[in-house]
Amino acid sequence: MEPEIDQIKRSLSVLFEPGDTVEMRCVGDRTINGFYRDHDKLEEDACQLNGKGFNSPQNVYVCLIPVHPELYARRADQFGYARKGAGVRDQDIVCRRWLLVDVDPVRPAGVSATDEQKRAAIDLAKQVFAWLQDQLGGGCIVCADSGNGAHMLIRLGDLTADDESHWVCERLLQRLAERFSDNQAKVDTTTHNAARICTLYGTVKRKGSDIPEQSHRLSKIVHVPDPLLPVEWSRLSALVAPFPGNQPAEVCYPPTTGDVEGWDIDQLLDQRGLEYTRTDDYPTRSGELATRYELEVCPFDPAHNDRSAFLLQWQNGAVCFGCHHDGCHGRGWQELKQAWGLPDGNGVTAADIILPQPTVSSMPYGTTASSMSLESYINPPKAPASAFYGPLGEIAADLKQYTEASPIAVLAGVLMYYGNAVGRRFYARLDEPHFPKLYIALVGPTGSGRKGTADSQSQRIMDAVDATSELLRHSGLSTGEGLLQVLDQNRDGMFPRPAVFTEREFAAVFRRAERKGNTLNSFIRDAWDDRPLANNSVSTPLRIVDHHVSICAHVTPGELKRLLTSQDVANGFSNRFLWIFTRRNERKPNAVGFQAARYTKQITQLRQALEAAQQAYNQAGAPVELPFSQQAAALWQDELYPLLDVDNDDDTQLILMTNR
Repeated sequence: MEPEIDQIKRSLSVLFEPGDTVEMRCVGDRTINGFYRDHDKLEEDACQLNGKGFNSPQNVYVCLIPVHPELYARRADQFGYARKGAGVRDQDIVCRRWLLVDVDPVRPAGVSATDEQKRAAIDLAKQVFAWLQDQLGGGCIVCADSGNGAHMLIRLGDLTADDESHWVCERLLQRLAERFSDNQAKVDTTTHNAARICTLYGTVKRKGSDIPEQSHRLSKIVHVPDPLLPVEWSRLSALVAPFPGNQPAEVCYPPTTGDVEGWDIDQLLDQRGLEYTRTDDYPTRSGELATRYELEVCPFDPAHNDRSAFLLQWQNGAVCFGCHHDGCHGRGWQELKQAWGLPDGNGVTAADIILPQPTVSSMPYGTTASSMSLESYINPPKAPASAFYGPLGEIAADLKQYTEASPIAVLAGVLMYYGNAVGRRFYARLDEPHFPKLYIALVGPTGSGRKGTADSQSQRIMDAVDATSELLRHSGLSTGEGLLQVLDQNRDGMFPRPAVFTEREFAAVFRRAERKGNTLNSFIRDAWDDRPLANNSVSTPLRIVDHHVSICAHVTPGELKRLLTSQDVANGFSNRFLWIFTRRNERKPNAVGFQAARYTKQITQLRQALEAAQQAYNQAGAPVELPFSQQAAALWQDELYPLLDVDNDDDTQLILMTNR
């Protein structure tokens, strides 16, 4: 089956206005995208990418919302490879024009639906459409066959992409899912974001193998109302709970200085494993700015799981709690402190209450942390200035004044990326060859941890040193077989290229590794140990040697404590990672981040070192052993190595996680 250009042309005419800047995107092992004002050219390129004539036919998507015209210059009227995450983000869009309601059959991921499964999705979609038509009128809803299920696109009135429109769109999808989803088909609740990508109708949906019982199918628009009119916002917003920003429940005024308590709210929420989103500089009804924490579940009533509960903290440290449900009327910050067993008192922080004394940072040099458990290890020791050594260390230390990211998290990340670029050209020998690869886990609270910011700064530094380094970066660790395929597809002659896998939701890796038959856990351990990686497939056997795998994972303390099992600790999975606690170094609303022009000297040194490594490797025709200097050998033998010689009877989680 091939794409149909007439259907594609119709889709673009319905979704966009002439002259709109449209992002086309293909999502797979490698992201392909382009920005188009010439919609005829977009149609041609979509047919090429989606057709069987392309070397690997792609599923083609478009961002449903026109993007800022300035983005056109990124890749004007043409497509090409882009790094993961390089597509349009919410802040790049012009306005909200559509809300996608996606009804899909329940089935395994990565395969096309059977005819029976698709019929179940269509039947459910008819119920959803009938209800939406009754509530909103039918003149604002476009219907489409997605190939495996059904889409309904609600035409919005070119709304500003603000907190209120996000709230209404997200809550409406949740209400539809609660009302209609069953064990055969479901309403997707994740399609509420402003920069939503959607199947380009007229292209073929290609998931898994094209077999008779699960065939690839053409997507197409099946109904456009005449005339097509924007929905009345008042009718749409009336279907969900009122937007919290419009509610009197948040009329909480900052207490006077004498009543202020200096709580670390991020730490309190993370220690209790509560999921939340954080908004800095939130405008309150009092006229002053505060930090707003929107909780996924109310601490008082788990049934209040619609993010109706919130905490506000003003710049003077004052805190306010509220929940928009009537059942929580009268419950404020004082009641929450009592429920959590927190004492009263000015200037008290979570660390004062929960951390054991003495902390690791105050222990004498060389003593172990055997009395510390993972649950109590909150404040890590500060990295000494001597850790910021050489060109990479100099950049990471100086960058502190330009970014909110933790300097030690930036340093760990850029060491990993640089080591990955060096690859298997050099090694140190300690019984066995040790190549410059790192597994790092950035552990920090949602929002204030700035895990993504730290990783982004590390990548920008490495890209300034070596523009090709982004080609070595990948995302998504799902199975051991998937890791094998990435290494097999990215070869340099006989050998796989070095690969960095970034996993921004490390909790998902733990969950996948728990599934029966999933080999990811053992593959991650074997990749670190430099053992051959192989699958057990009879039809497509793969065996990879001389690989060079690095991993950068992001996780919150709460997720880590919930998901890290004793088996993960005992089997050596966790102690292959370098655990880095990261927290915003200070607030910088206008942080500019890394700029290469400031670090010309260090970047030049790093480039020269890479070039020298390549030359030495070429001359030797094999990996080159990098010997210890006399000073380094003495430091390793007399001071550092003894610290790793821990008591085997000490089985606390923290020791087992860090004893490598």
